[in-house]
Amino acid sequence: MAKIAQLHSIHLSILLCSSLFFVLALSTERNGFSLELIPIKSDHSPLYKSNISDPEIVKLLAQFDRFGKSEINLTDKGSLPMALIPYRKYLVPFTIGIEAAKRTYNLIFDTGNRLTWTQCHLCHRCFDQSVPIYNPSESRTFYEVKCNEPLCRPPLFYCINGKCEYHRTFLNGVFYRGDLSKEVVTFGTYLTIPNVTFGCTRDSRVDFPVNTIHGVMSMDMSPTSFLTQTRVLSQGVFSYCLVPSVNTGSWLRFGTHIIHPGQYQTTSIIRYPDHLYYVSVLDISINGQRLGLAPGTFDRHPNGDGGFRIDTGFPAGRLIASAHARVAAYLEGYFRGFNIPIVNDPSGVYSPCFGITPENQRLLPALALIFPNGAHFDIQSQRLFFINRENMMCFSFRPDREQSVLGNFEQANTWMKFDTNHNEWSFAPQDCARQS
Repeated sequence: MAKIAQLHSIHLSILLCSSLFFVLALSTERNGFSLELIPIKSDHSPLYKSNISDPEIVKLLAQFDRFGKSEINLTDKGSLPMALIPYRKYLVPFTIGIEAAKRTYNLIFDTGNRLTWTQCHLCHRCFDQSVPIYNPSESRTFYEVKCNEPLCRPPLFYCINGKCEYHRTFLNGVFYRGDLSKEVVTFGTYLTIPNVTFGCTRDSRVDFPVNTIHGVMSMDMSPTSFLTQTRVLSQGVFSYCLVPSVNTGSWLRFGTHIIHPGQYQTTSIIRYPDHLYYVSVLDISINGQRLGLAPGTFDRHPNGDGGFRIDTGFPAGRLIASAHARVAAYLEGYFRGFNIPIVNDPSGVYSPCFGITPENQRLLPALALIFPNGAHFDIQSQRLFFINRENMMCFSFRPDREQSVLGNFEQANTWMKFDTNHNEWSFAPQDCARQS
């Protein structure tokens, strides 16, 4: 049976104290905080265009989603090529440094990345950005992680010329590298956290299409992620509710700031060395009918391939090829029964695609991921198909040779909670715009 819980929200009492280094004093019993998540279509977003439509955003997603994991260096399976990052849809304003060095950067909210990073002065090769590059020499709270410190360990970090460095390289030519560092980080006017580890990128070939994206906010379970570093404040627990294409923001909540819905389901997070959020998927159902996928379809393999994970680094989902073929065949048969034609996606990215009219949109099916404990993650038709102006709709999951992923598109309007202490993922359908 699915694990159903009913909880009352807990009120947080925080006492802010000022000191030379802006140290935050919190109740030792109830710790938590909230950060704004800015979607790509919000008028607060640096990517906002008042005349951009959902179909146009879908085309942007398709354009940058062409860079898949198959193009990633096999030594860095937990990451994605940087060209995909700008259309991951959700940003967090992240203020780094104090005094003259203090700057606010727009970082991509990413549960599939190991290191929060932004560019630092001096840069050898830098991408253009809308605000001054962070200058460590102007901040007396900046600190470079030493080679002999516990964080500076291969395969993520290496001691080079007396500095703890990182270097991420991708097969499509994208790379970024720099120094592992620590600095004061501030959110708004009420929360300041000292000694946050981040990457000071000093050399890169990163293809951001706009100069108002400045890096990545890491939220996986690795030692250097923002979540792990703020464990005292976050209690190792966070939640979010991704607003779909509407002009409003939502919240990334930690610890006792989390607001629980009346009912929700829970399944286990499976830990692997890459520190990502994997879950065990037993089968898939469409409109309540189980497909009967072969046992082990979504199992993780010893070489690191396979598995099913939740990842906000993907704008839309992926299904391992064998499962995608079964779903595609079912959908083609289902729509053929209503005389709805199969069509080709001009971009060649998504399949299967179908002709659709406003009259037969009511026929769109829903899909559910079935977990071993009986819980099921329901994806309603609005978050299962891309629909464009040309009366064409496409299945949002792409086939993949190596992995399955629940992406941002399928997660929208769902309350999500990750408890890294008990290795539990909880979820419930929710109107995220109202929840925010």
